Amino acid sequence: MTIRLIPDKGLWDRFVDDSPYALLFHKWDFLRTVEKHAGARLLPYGLYQGSQLVGICPVFRQRQLNLNFLFSPPPRTGVPYLGLAMGRLYDQVRQRRREGYLNDAVAELDGELRGMAPRFVSLTTVPEFGDVRPFLWAGYEARANYTYVIDLRQPLDEIWRGFDDNCRKNIKHCEGHRLEIRESTSTREFFDLMTARYGQQKLRFPVLSPGYVADLLAAFPDHLKLYYLYSDGAIIGHELICQYKKKMMLWMGESLIQREVPANYYLRWEFLKRAKAAGFEQFEIQGAMVRQLCGNKARFNPELSCGFVLEKKDTVGRLAEWTYQNLVKRKVLS
Repeated sequence: MTIRLIPDKGLWDRFVDDSPYALLFHKWDFLRTVEKHAGARLLPYGLYQGSQLVGICPVFRQRQLNLNFLFSPPPRTGVPYLGLAMGRLYDQVRQRRREGYLNDAVAELDGELRGMAPRFVSLTTVPEFGDVRPFLWAGYEARANYTYVIDLRQPLDEIWRGFDDNCRKNIKHCEGHRLEIRESTSTREFFDLMTARYGQQKLRFPVLSPGYVADLLAAFPDHLKLYYLYSDGAIIGHELICQYKKKMMLWMGESLIQREVPANYYLRWEFLKRAKAAGFEQFEIQGAMVRQLCGNKARFNPELSCGFVLEKKDTVGRLAEWTYQNLVKRKVLS
């Protein structure tokens, strides 16, 4: 197997559209938008078995103090998963050959990354990609990264019965209010509301800017949708939706703006119904790694889906990670 950079947007996007593992976040224009706003250089790696493209892995290189840091995805982009995406061939062969493909792919990728002498490497896999043993054998540390998914192939009334009593009660309570969901492209309000919400938790909102979100909405009008929930003319909730292939994902939003109307419950139920009606097979309530938020999300009776965060770092890399987690990430914006 060989690895090389892919300069061809058409080739890249055709692979992403066909791969069972690649997400919207892997699309060429999405990656270029991240590159533009994150101040990191995109390295769109392709993995070849002979002349056949069998995998891709977009990597972003950031240089600080003349040192290399490699990410997939970079910090403060809001992207939950990226990393290695194997093609359809990977699922069509027997396990022995599948493991051979993956071992070779990781060996080529790791060798390429080591050639840049990085102080820190971080790759976050998609939830459906569970075999990270070759990364462990190559010296990476792995930690689980959970999210919540509801199977929309069930009848809607069966999904509803799976919700707990409190969840159904809150949804019915919202039906007694005059609520309206409106699509919008106003990213400044979204950014300000999310920044305020994170600020209440002494955290920095992990998204670069309103302009970054606006560029993504403009690049993917059919796949990214921003909505606001109104009650008597006032915004009481909002949601940034990602819909691609068989899944609708509640990507960012759901801020609890007022307690009189439990907006999170209403928005999740309304978008779940829309996803079901549109023929999506999965509905993801993104993120199940913050303990104080899990109880609320788990009321919808989702299944857990697990990916991994894979990291390799030296002493300088560990210091940089500590600085980000304890100083940058927790800095409250004024």
